Amino acid sequence: SLCMGETTTLSVSGGTTYEWNTGATTQDITITPTQTTTYTVTVTDINGCTDEDEVTVEVFELPEASIEGESEICTQEEIELTAEGGTSFVWRDGSTAAAIFVSPTESTTYEVTVTDANGCTASATHTVDVNENTTSEISSNAELCYGEQVDLTASGGVTYVWSTGETTATINVTPTTTTIYSVIVTDTNGCTALEESTVVVHPLPQADAG
Repeated sequence: SLCMGETTTLSVSGGTTYEWNTGATTQDITITPTQTTTYTVTVTDINGCTDEDEVTVEVFELPEASIEGESEICTQEEIELTAEGGTSFVWRDGSTAAAIFVSPTESTTYEVTVTDANGCTASATHTVDVNENTTSEISSNAELCYGEQVDLTASGGVTYVWSTGETTATINVTPTTTTIYSVIVTDTNGCTALEESTVVVHPLPQADAG
């Protein structure tokens, strides 16, 4: 038996001349069948007597190797890649598990060789592109007197979620004590960043005119 694309040599003995059903007349023939095939050979000895023999070469299809997993991630994100199509697996880095966890820092192509129950192998590749996390910021920290208000504006994304629950780029706040405001910024690739801004609140002076 062979895997698709493999080559083998068939050898016959017992005579002086040989005639294969492939048309070959040599004692040995090299074959690369693309499907299960029966080869026959007629052997003739020095007395002109003949005999015939045959052998069936079974051809197994190659496994359909594939890698399942995300193709795009954000910086520092970890994802799982799963190899399919066989019973054993060998990744380029030497891992032999069906599933591996990866956290590339740049676009990377992963390769796995899959072996099926017949011992036939095939390879698959999967490229993971890395999107840089959004460059976000909040307008500078503020200092207020008690009772004053200030606008805080986040930038660098397409959606914003503040610690106050608001979802606009700009929020207006009137803190009564020094407060840290945070916002999660998400860009068009779905990558996120967390930013914080501290608003310092100064108490009012205690005026006393006597």
